[in-house]
Amino acid sequence: MPRFLDVVIDTATAILKKIGAGAIADGFTLRDLHQKRWSRLTDRDQVAAGLELLVDHHWLSVRPVVTGGRQKDTYQISPYALNGNCQN
Repeated sequence: MPRFLDVVIDTATAILKKIGAGAIADGFTLRDLHQKRWSRLTDRDQVAAGLELLVDHHWLSVRPVVTGGRQKDTYQISPYALNGNCQN
């Protein structure tokens, strides 16, 4: 069974590959990723952990949006990631 950190790194890598391929637009939400059901991005908790790792390492930043109900977090892609530095 894979260790949790390995799974989080794999998930973060899958997110970066989607960014590099242009499949993820700036200002996306966790829900946007989860609903696409892409490989390695099907488990909501794992996607959340992968996003947190990317935020911690400055590949993404979080912008809370007040919606009148529950707060929604959107993710902004760093210019470094947008310049093709996450393609493999």
